[in-house]
Parts: sequence; C-alpha cells; structure tokens
Amino acid sequence: MATLSRLAFFAEHLIQNSSDFIGITDKDGAIIEYNPAALSAFGYSLEELENLDYRVLFDSEEDFHRVNDALNESGKFSGEVRNR
Repeated sequence: MATLSRLAFFAEHLIQNSSDFIGITDKDGAIIEYNPAALSAFGYSLEELENLDYRVLFDSEEDFHRVNDALNESGKFSGEVRNR
C-alpha cells in the first residue's frame, strides 16, 4: 500500500504537469491554486490571482454561470469557455 506522502507527491506531480487547467478555490470562489497550464492560458501569475474571485477569469456571465452551476451540481466541469 502506498504511503500518504507518496500519494501526495503523485497527485502534486500529476496536477503540476497536466495540460488540463486545474484550479482550486475556496467556498467563496477566491482563487487558492492553479496549475501551470491554467496560469499560462490565463496569462497571470498565481500571485496576481490569489484571493481574487474566479469570476474575473470569464469573458461572460453566461460562461461563469455554466461552469459554476456544473461545479455546484457535480463538483467538476469539463468543457470550453472563453476567458478574459
């Protein structure tokens, strides 16, 4: 059985090296973490995004609500959106 630290290392490596956008926000929508793929696509550093509401990344309110509704319903979103 894998140790917790080995699993944590695996998860961190997977997230940091994924070509998919992966982000973490708190329950209020403040940005806590985004992986390099997301930061590169959005054109921000993590320091610039930290504690901003993730709503700032969306080009339209419609896209924001579509993503937010999916996250609230299932805990995940898969699809395309336009960002600012």
